[in-house]
Amino acid sequence: MSVFSQDGVLVLMDGAAQGASPSTLQQVVLFGSIALIMYLFIFLPQSRERKAKEALVASIAKDDKVVTLSGLHGRVTSVAEHTVEVEIAPNTRVTMDKAAISRKGDAPVSAK
Repeated sequence: MSVFSQDGVLVLMDGAAQGASPSTLQQVVLFGSIALIMYLFIFLPQSRERKAKEALVASIAKDDKVVTLSGLHGRVTSVAEHTVEVEIAPNTRVTMDKAAISRKGDAPVSAK
């Protein structure tokens, strides 16, 4: 630590302010903690959400009430490998991707 006077004001400077670089261990700890925070707050929740969506898509069966991403409510009348047929009104059926199903109709809406 050094002390010097600048225009009659005493100024204290530690080693970092004098141009000394932080140690390699400090840098590794800093970047490691940033990576851990990113994993905990970004990647882990996305992974959980993706797994829940995959489980929902796999569990869609005939006569399930569903809500689509666009907000249409209907009943599943047939299920294929990648698509479902949803009856949205009497004698009105639409075919859509399974990925377009947001939730099952009896499931509560989750607040985010």
